[in-house]
Order: sequence, then C-alpha cells, then structure tokens
Amino acid sequence: MAEIEPRECLSKKGEKILVRSAQPADAEEILRIWRYVVEEGAYTLRESDEFKRTESDVIHQIEGHQ
Repeated sequence: MAEIEPRECLSKKGEKILVRSAQPADAEEILRIWRYVVEEGAYTLRESDEFKRTESDVIHQIEGHQ
C-alpha cells in the first residue's frame, strides 16, 4: 500500500491538521476509535462483544502496509 507523505493542512477554523500514514505508535488510538464505532452499532455488522481486535493486531496490520 502507498504511504502518505506527511503534510499539514488547515481546517476551516484555522486548526492545524496533520495528514499522514498510520504508524505503530497510533495503534492504541486507532483501536479506541474502532471500539467506539462498533459500540455505537449503527454503522457496523457486528456487536461490540464480537469485536476481538487487540493493539498487537492493529500494529501488525499497520506494519503490513508499510
């Protein structure tokens, strides 16, 4: 998979946003966001108790795309 070269953008409110590829250090936060979406339930096909991904799984997935 292609890597996104880091670049800064500005939101409409003037906030700096960094756009870049995920790094292994991002795994904990990515997992937190995934769990939040799954627990919300409206946009997923699985229930929150079916979500079994671990931080190690996410790190492995990120490293597989670098």
